[in-house]
Amino acid sequence: MRRPEILLIEDNPDHVEIFTTLLKMGGIRGKITVFCEGNSALKYLKQSDNLSRNKVVILDLKLPGKSGIAILEELKKNMASSLKVILLSSMGSGPEIERARALGVTHILDKGSALENFVEIVREVLREMEAEGGDNDGIPQEDPGNRRQ
Repeated sequence: MRRPEILLIEDNPDHVEIFTTLLKMGGIRGKITVFCEGNSALKYLKQSDNLSRNKVVILDLKLPGKSGIAILEELKKNMASSLKVILLSSMGSGPEIERARALGVTHILDKGSALENFVEIVREVLREMEAEGGDNDGIPQEDPGNRRQ
């Protein structure tokens, strides 16, 4: 089986380091591709080989170039709606957050307070992909030898 690709679209290098470290320490397997601005991420996603069901997009709301909302609008308009998007924001609410919800983001995470849930949310999204028939072996699995009967 193919492992999922995680696209991290985040312009802050410190946040990139934090999120990639959390994914690796959390046992999330798969390729992690990082973009620091929206235009290059959209260009990558528009390539036919890169637009598959086997992707999780972790998207910062505030980006140079195209904003997170503009990227979501492009994804909804031109690309597969099956992409799973986790939106990262430092705003708890507001019109941009409501717009993101309307555009179908899977989860919205507050960068300041939800980091402890980050890996579990990515796991949940990967499980949803698997349940929808995605080709996914990126979820850390329980060791069958350690199961309790």
